[in-house]
Amino acid sequence: MTTEDFSSYKLDQKYALLKKYGQFIASRRHSEYFVYLFTFHGLYVEMWKSFGLNQVR
Repeated sequence: MTTEDFSSYKLDQKYALLKKYGQFIASRRHSEYFVYLFTFHGLYVEMWKSFGLNQVR
């Protein structure tokens, strides 16, 4: 999968793919977000999630 392929998916699809097939590497806090790092088909992908909300960016 290429970066362009992954970018073409909608946000909720990206989230579902990472949860199901991504390999978790690490997490950190930045401002009001949790930032999770995954590998997915040879890509490194960050998932940003708000602390108080169930929102992914």
